[in-house]
Amino acid sequence: MHELGISQELIATVLEYARRAEARRVERVVLRIGPQAGVDPESIQFTFQLLAQGTIAADAQIELEADPGQSDQQIADHSHTLAVVAIEVA
Repeated sequence: MHELGISQELIATVLEYARRAEARRVERVVLRIGPQAGVDPESIQFTFQLLAQGTIAADAQIELEADPGQSDQQIADHSHTLAVVAIEVA
């Protein structure tokens, strides 16, 4: 299950962003997933929440957006991506 590795990197990215922003908590993380990224959205949510326990991201909402692509060229370029779209901290 490579979702665990993805979530580990995601948590590290989110916590580093929060540290630089001197945040007290992470409120929301938005991810965009390409149609052929090969990840299970439910597994990403589950592993993110599991790994976030005990951190300032423990209560963060994670939102997953599908990136359907607009054209054949965009699908070829972006269909395998998973990207952080937004991180909201307080």
